[in-house]
Amino acid sequence: MAPKHRRRILARMKDTSIFERALRAAANVERETGAELAVGAERFCEAAARAARTFLPDDDVAVIRHTRDGIVVHETDDGSRIVSCAAEGGWAHLLGKNKVVDERANDGALVDGRYESWMLVPAAGKQEAKIAAVVARRKGKFHRSEIDAATGLSSFLGQAWRGARTRSKRAATLAEDARHASLLSAQAAIARNQDEWPGLSRAVDYGSGAGSDFAKAYRSGEYAVLACVCDVTAEEGSRLAAMVHVDCWLSILAQTSLEARAMLRRISLDLAKGREERYAAIALVRHNRETGATEIAGCGNVGAVVFSHETMDARRIEFAQAAGIVPEGEIVAHSLVSRPGDVVCVYSDGVSGAKKRNGELFGDEAVVDIVRKGYYLSAADLASTVLRAVSEREERGANADDRTVQVLKIE
Repeated sequence: MAPKHRRRILARMKDTSIFERALRAAANVERETGAELAVGAERFCEAAARAARTFLPDDDVAVIRHTRDGIVVHETDDGSRIVSCAAEGGWAHLLGKNKVVDERANDGALVDGRYESWMLVPAAGKQEAKIAAVVARRKGKFHRSEIDAATGLSSFLGQAWRGARTRSKRAATLAEDARHASLLSAQAAIARNQDEWPGLSRAVDYGSGAGSDFAKAYRSGEYAVLACVCDVTAEEGSRLAAMVHVDCWLSILAQTSLEARAMLRRISLDLAKGREERYAAIALVRHNRETGATEIAGCGNVGAVVFSHETMDARRIEFAQAAGIVPEGEIVAHSLVSRPGDVVCVYSDGVSGAKKRNGELFGDEAVVDIVRKGYYLSAADLASTVLRAVSEREERGANADDRTVQVLKIE
């Protein structure tokens, strides 16, 4: 094997390891804080520090928190002093960016001068970040894969912190209502924080309040996208953590070269290892617009319909058992080369399982028929047409569930 090729393979293996460490770090935060009704800032900072050390174990870590009294520094357990200046001005400016900051040439103003470079990993949200991990490297700089993985971890920390704050605010008065509210809030937040993609659109009906579904798109570089529909089955207290956990997995795995089938296998293995019963029905669509390569993979009671503009016909893809039921569950996957006009529609069982007024279920074949007849519509209009058809035929109040439709129309 040529040295150059060997170096490329080793670099790719190293990149995968970095993303896996980020996933382990996120899983640790979720285990420490996800199931707790009340998590204070001190407790969350401790969990964030441990997550950062799991992510980059060879570097030093501190956590900073922006409070009313200024910047509070939570140093590492081993006593290493990283932050040289806790002045509010410099840190507040960086926290205000609300994104990962890579300081490649440390001037010693904020972080001790013995470190050559450092990185700020905030608990990112819509507003200015209040909590962030500072990871300092004595020699060398952070490379691109580490920064990309840190961005995924930052997003997860933000979601976990928002969920923790929501739970804590309401814990003293009405714990069950607070838990449900944070579940629905996280469900909405996950969906809002998605990447846009030409020809990809979703339609949802979450009026049932089940808080079990989400649909999202994750960019995989300049030319590829990963679209997802997920339906989580778990006790209400752990459903939020399960949704955020799956979202974190996908946000990081989307940046790797793994096939959709391999992504679902990793998620299934992780869910099966948990102490609580948590299952996920997931449909993934991975599409590269440069090559036209499209992979559809799924597990559980979700549906997928593929329309070919060349044959003018639509077909349904059936999946096997949900992720998390057994460690090595079957993952069904189909690969094809998409052309302009082709359509892929994935949806949760709240669509196919809706009960009609005549007592029958809406069914998968009804979705196939809608896609076949409405192939000429835009992705947004086709997704809305599916939901509208369910709403027009359903028996009100029967089989109430979240309904999610995601449509990709190849342009």
